Amino acid sequence: MNDYTEALNTLFSHHAAGKSDLSQVEKIASYLGCPQNAFPAIHVAGSNGKGSVCLKIAKSLELAGYKVGLYTSPHIHSYTERIQVDGKEISEGEVVSGLDLLFSLAKQLALHPTFFELTTLLCLLHFKNREVDVAVIETGLGGRLDATRVVNPILSIITSISLEHTHLLGDTVNEIGREKAGICKRDIPLILGPTANLPSILQIAENLHCPIAMAEFREGFYDLENKSIARLACNALKGKFPLLTDDFIERGLLEIPSSRFEVIGSVIFDVAHNPEAFLRLFSEVKKRYPSSSIRSVIGLSADKDIKSCLKIASRYVDHITLVQAQGIRSAKTGDMARILDILSYSSYEIAESISAAVQAAEYGEAMTVVCGSFYIMDEAKASLLISR
Repeated sequence: MNDYTEALNTLFSHHAAGKSDLSQVEKIASYLGCPQNAFPAIHVAGSNGKGSVCLKIAKSLELAGYKVGLYTSPHIHSYTERIQVDGKEISEGEVVSGLDLLFSLAKQLALHPTFFELTTLLCLLHFKNREVDVAVIETGLGGRLDATRVVNPILSIITSISLEHTHLLGDTVNEIGREKAGICKRDIPLILGPTANLPSILQIAENLHCPIAMAEFREGFYDLENKSIARLACNALKGKFPLLTDDFIERGLLEIPSSRFEVIGSVIFDVAHNPEAFLRLFSEVKKRYPSSSIRSVIGLSADKDIKSCLKIASRYVDHITLVQAQGIRSAKTGDMARILDILSYSSYEIAESISAAVQAAEYGEAMTVVCGSFYIMDEAKASLLISR
């Protein structure tokens, strides 16, 4: 086992225990000299689209000649994907040295930071060491208590709000919106996606005197909405980044992250993992392939709205193959099968592995949609000998 593998094994053992707050990450950041103060940030929260919006903004700024840090999650192929500068991932050596420092400091301070808190601190250190001009930071969960809230934004963005993580964020979109709006900072401009125009968010923004700009709803492919939000953000940044011209913005908006309606042969890879994303995904599939039979390989996390996701899929898909995603939060295939039974959807099967499901689907004539979790994408693509 090499040092990188050992460091990641240790990192992944730092599970969250109950509700977190910002005290641990703030204390460790303080001992590190507050690396978050070394650069301005664009802070992005939301239920769907935030990773795509982050990438589009970061690429636009990078094309304009700025050194740009990008922090997103979760990763698909490699942990190093989460932390990038000008599109270059943090090296394994930098991960090891950074985590060694953080593990040592946490032990010294008798603190027990979570996986995401440690990763966020690693990101902040890396961006400070690389002397980035600006960083585009995606929240992990929610906003109010998210580790990324320690950054100093010059612009805040909430892309969308839908029911997710209800056991932590609230039972209604208004409650979830209130948690997401925790990223808002006094007097800092806020950009809202069409579904983030909620009373709870607007009230918090008003209390903090945040100037608000709202992206317009865009009919059709969901990336049109992501482009609209990112374009609005980039235009708002022109005053602080004068090299950011319309040409660089339009080129940056073309960027789409891996596994977002990524079509390879007859297989579509998409990390849709909640009802809103499922509806947009399968609506687009039917629109693009109206005469094709549609199959889907679905693996979900247990904390998602599984019933609603499967109900939507069952309306669009001719056959579903259930798989179990990797990780401790993955939904069991038996539990998903029982939901399909309740929905009176009988055209499904349970696959022994993600690889077997995708390989079997590849040889058919139908279009196959692989979706439901970030954590099935790597194995699914590997089964088709696809590398990133």
